[in-house]
Amino acid sequence: MAHQPVDQRLLDRDPERVSRMFSEVSGRYDLLNRILSGGLDRKWRKTAVQMARPAGARRILDLAAGTGDLSLAFLRAEGFEGEVLGIDISSDMVMLARKKAAAKQVSNRVQF
Repeated sequence: MAHQPVDQRLLDRDPERVSRMFSEVSGRYDLLNRILSGGLDRKWRKTAVQMARPAGARRILDLAAGTGDLSLAFLRAEGFEGEVLGIDISSDMVMLARKKAAAKQVSNRVQF
């Protein structure tokens, strides 16, 4: 696979602006993700977990965790009994991820 140059405009984004943008859509993010991906978001999460082969791992780091869907998918992976640490730039997204974890009663295995 050939190396693709990184668009400098992506690197020059103001972190506060990015955080604000995701915070503004946080309440609708999951729905928008499902609609805009045509439902493929579920498939790519499943594929990502399978490719990562988390069985036997003690801890997984989920960067840009958003509302926590991938973090929670790791917790459901066969053979994975460890913990997940999810980090995101948007405090509103993190708050939603925490609520999801609490609703699924897995807050003891995931930290956002």
